[in-house]
Amino acid sequence: MILKLKTILIPVILLFSFLTYANSEEKYCLDNNGLMLPLFDENSCMDSDDLELSQDEFTLLIEIEPKERRAKLNYYKENPSEIKQTNDENKSLANLKDKKELTNQEKKKIENKRNIEREREREREREEENGREQRAAR
Repeated sequence: MILKLKTILIPVILLFSFLTYANSEEKYCLDNNGLMLPLFDENSCMDSDDLELSQDEFTLLIEIEPKERRAKLNYYKENPSEIKQTNDENKSLANLKDKKELTNQEKKKIENKRNIEREREREREREEENGREQRAAR
């Protein structure tokens, strides 16, 4: 009797846990100010101007200044290869932080990398703005 109960109960539990795990993807909303809010029971963002984020997008944007998040998200959506590269870099930094404290040279390297990334983003924004001005002038 116990054997029959185990043969029925174990697959049911495994199936239930698999279905629960499959539906557990977390989603977030990104508003115009760069604030990211989790979605708990809702299926979509409350404001129509807000963008829905996946867990991966949230992980990428959490370390970025709020005002720059929307532009960075658009850039990542246009260049998906950058997402993988950035994720790999973030994972390696996290592993490094777990192992030891960062040295001054490593801190400078990380800061330089962030500055270069911010400068690239500002340059893209300037180019987009110049393009808009040129189209408006026509």
